[in-house]
Amino acid sequence: MSRIVNKKVKSDLKIVIVGNSGTGKTSFCTRWVKDTFTDNYKATIMSEFSYRIYEYYGNYYKIQFWDIAGQDKNIYTSKIFTKGAHGSIVLCDITNPDTMRETLKWKKAIDENTKFIDGKLLPSVLVQNKIDLVDESQLKSDQEVKEFVESNGFVNFFRTSCKNGIGVNECMEYLI
Repeated sequence: MSRIVNKKVKSDLKIVIVGNSGTGKTSFCTRWVKDTFTDNYKATIMSEFSYRIYEYYGNYYKIQFWDIAGQDKNIYTSKIFTKGAHGSIVLCDITNPDTMRETLKWKKAIDENTKFIDGKLLPSVLVQNKIDLVDESQLKSDQEVKEFVESNGFVNFFRTSCKNGIGVNECMEYLI
């Protein structure tokens, strides 16, 4: 990181990350920002902030992560945290099908609370996390998930393992 500290940051990009408690939001942030993982996380209260300087075609960007706590009450206060955001990640736990359905309420809150000046919705990526905990035969087909993504206004989906680092960088590169 020291080699890019002295580089000029072209702009800041704000990414909000939402989803039910226990889906791995903080793990996702920590994996991308610090490239680490730990099993010992405390539940996020309200929100946490982290960032990473990211190089893209010779330009440097400060990517801010706003990790919003996963309790239902925070869906309604998320407007405070989503103001000025450029994109969102909506996480679910692939081992818990209820969290996939719950992504819709988080996506709705993002859509209601955050729009660009021209009225367009924030690009939101669906992330099915904890892929390391399931067998491929247990997964819905890519086609089924793509249909869910398209019918609910997500721009794409990724399957990730924050523990093993699978899919996290690809997701962020796509969203950025």
